Amino acid sequence: MGFEALSRGASSALFVDSSKNAIELIRKNATATRLLENAVITQADARQIIDKPIQKFDLVFIDPPYGEQDITEILLRMAEKKLLTADGIICVETAHTTPLPDTIQRLIQTDRRRYGSTSITFYQYGEIQDA
Repeated sequence: MGFEALSRGASSALFVDSSKNAIELIRKNATATRLLENAVITQADARQIIDKPIQKFDLVFIDPPYGEQDITEILLRMAEKKLLTADGIICVETAHTTPLPDTIQRLIQTDRRRYGSTSITFYQYGEIQDA
């Protein structure tokens, strides 16, 4: 998804993965697509990046190994650190059976789409409405 964004005009993309093999593959793909100059590639646990924010993001793709990450915890940390720009969007890929909250602080689920056994859930900042 990061390479797609870069190929469509994004000024930069930050790629984060804890796996050395995944990082090597990302670097190889960035070189092959001639997008390395605009790619920042970091081997780390995503939570480390969230806990030490260096910038705000317009678009965040979260695609952890299914069942191995607490997505709610990651979204909560992102909300606390205010990592999105005002119009930013978070896209979370999960198994379609993975429940995700409608709201996490100011992050509001704006859409959820199912593609076979996968779901993509979208979050943006918004105002929480009292029930």
